[in-house]
Amino acid sequence: MKVKRKMTPLQNSISPVAADVSRLHFSWIFNEIRVDLSLLLHCCKSLKIWLGITAAVARLMLSPLNLMADGSGTNSVEVKIDNFNFAPPAVTVSAGTKVTWVNKDDVPHTVTSDGKLFGSRALDTDDKFSFTFQTPGTYPYYCSVHPKMTGKVVVK
Repeated sequence: MKVKRKMTPLQNSISPVAADVSRLHFSWIFNEIRVDLSLLLHCCKSLKIWLGITAAVARLMLSPLNLMADGSGTNSVEVKIDNFNFAPPAVTVSAGTKVTWVNKDDVPHTVTSDGKLFGSRALDTDDKFSFTFQTPGTYPYYCSVHPKMTGKVVVK
């Protein structure tokens, strides 16, 4: 006795042989798409890793000085606040250099000098605070919200 399979409306409208061929064709297409997507995903992961490594090397090469000319012809230095740290924790600059702190952390931080020469308001994520150092000396600073976060600016 032959058992009848239930057929979908599409299968009812075409012959059983055509339905099997159609099913094989769709299966082949699906497998090809899956292979292409996995290759694309692998390439994207490799590209993402390569870009990450390249960016890290570039940051390391530029971090010791991180000097850039601003429009007024003076130098400026950027200090990032991230992961409850000032990076770099110490910068050495010449007199007349503007130091800008940028909060990249998810929580507010401040920049407050030990000698109360400068102090920022609470900086939210991506907020900036700048101060131009005119007089040679060493200027330690900290975050008043998280006092264990410290850094210093040395002006030559």
